[in-house]
Amino acid sequence: MSGNHGKFGGFFCVFLLLTLVAMLAVASLVIQIFTWRKMVGGEGPGMGMPGRRWGPREEPELAKQIRENLAMFQIDNGAGPPIKHVLENTRFGYSGEDRVWTMGILISLQSNLIYYDIATGKYGGYFIDVTHAVCKAAGKNCRFVFVDNNPDNPPMCWDTSEEFGARGGVGLHSQWIDACVGFSPTYTRALAFDFTDSVVPQTQAFFYVLQGNPNNFNWRDLRGKRIGFLTIWYTDPDCVARNGDRIQGAKLDSSQIVYYTQPDDIYDALQRREIDAGFFSNELEDLSNRLEVASDKITTCTIAADALMTRKDNPISEWFNPALRTVLRSREYREICKDVDDYYNTFLPGRSSEFVCLGY
Repeated sequence: MSGNHGKFGGFFCVFLLLTLVAMLAVASLVIQIFTWRKMVGGEGPGMGMPGRRWGPREEPELAKQIRENLAMFQIDNGAGPPIKHVLENTRFGYSGEDRVWTMGILISLQSNLIYYDIATGKYGGYFIDVTHAVCKAAGKNCRFVFVDNNPDNPPMCWDTSEEFGARGGVGLHSQWIDACVGFSPTYTRALAFDFTDSVVPQTQAFFYVLQGNPNNFNWRDLRGKRIGFLTIWYTDPDCVARNGDRIQGAKLDSSQIVYYTQPDDIYDALQRREIDAGFFSNELEDLSNRLEVASDKITTCTIAADALMTRKDNPISEWFNPALRTVLRSREYREICKDVDDYYNTFLPGRSSEFVCLGY
């Protein structure tokens, strides 16, 4: 009897021990469940903190934040704003009226349209003054930034070259700048960029030769002739090619096309007999005065006159165009045009206000 009773007591102790272990396991599981529900949303307590029950349409803040961030990048399904809109409004940390509008300018041509004053370290000229006045009238925060015209670097605004032909600049394509000041819309440029309203009257292009035309250049027949063009400018070989109805050999072979980065380079090339003629705009007055016009005016280069060139998705025209119309009627604009004659021409080449200003 006593032996069986001892066995029963041993089994009872083992049963109690197993029961205790099971209870501890269940308690641990319950604690983990409460802790997890607290972390992802639901009833508490968890981690020793009081919790609450989420409503049927509520969600934890972390889960909500993740969902909204993912939805922001859904462009086609309407779950959130397009990527472009999000990046555009937060670019450089500015949004709305605080945004800085960057205006790229080329200063390779020191003229009364655009120049850089070494003494003051500031930009000046008609284009600068008009653009600044328009920004002020529109209440926009604009900044002028220098864009490099070095042929060894990628073009910032526009480029034409023997190697690449006509192409848009990386500065505009990559949104490093909002606009390039003083660019005319051409048939080729219009395929890549948009333009604001013009800020000057439309200019014309001509063929130019040395005084007296010593080589008897005939612009009606370009077969076998070498023509000098300026990079970046709208007076490109495509413009000449559109005149096939009145010019023989208007579509030039690549061996006939020579590009130069500076106007003086064309003058020097004519002197060295490297080219038969130069093709450029009459707004390059300093160069054209040293040469002789050798053709009728060519009107197939531009769709309109110089303006601001922008990406097609840039909204700058929405505020620039109406503000420009206001500026053109203002006393400030008359003062700007007076400066073109009275101030800029005293030390810089360029055309008079009669050819530069609108409505004069």
